[in-house]
Amino acid sequence: MPEEIIREAAATGEFSGGGWPPRNLASPEFFFLLQRIDRLDEKLTGEIKILDNKITAMDNKFTSEIKALDNKFTSEIKAVSGEISILRDKQNERIDNLRFWMISALVAIIAGFAGTIATLAIR
Repeated sequence: MPEEIIREAAATGEFSGGGWPPRNLASPEFFFLLQRIDRLDEKLTGEIKILDNKITAMDNKFTSEIKALDNKFTSEIKAVSGEISILRDKQNERIDNLRFWMISALVAIIAGFAGTIATLAIR
């Protein structure tokens, strides 16, 4: 009998009609263990699916929490940027006022010196 047929008969548990190969190529214990392995595989696959679902749920939860924090931080950053812009504008306004007063004081001093020089020149 070809070796390929013997392997197929052993894998499927079929019986042969003659003396060779033996009528039962695989023992019942082998099939019991094979079934046991199959059940354990199904149980393990089920557990893996449950864990995968839990991980996916946690991932979704963390993703939503991260988005919420991102939105909160974005709004806080915008608020702080707005306050910084207001302070910068006030500072620029004060500097402009200081420049105006400094230029005014300089013009007044120059006009005073010019008036004093003109008065001395006329006398």
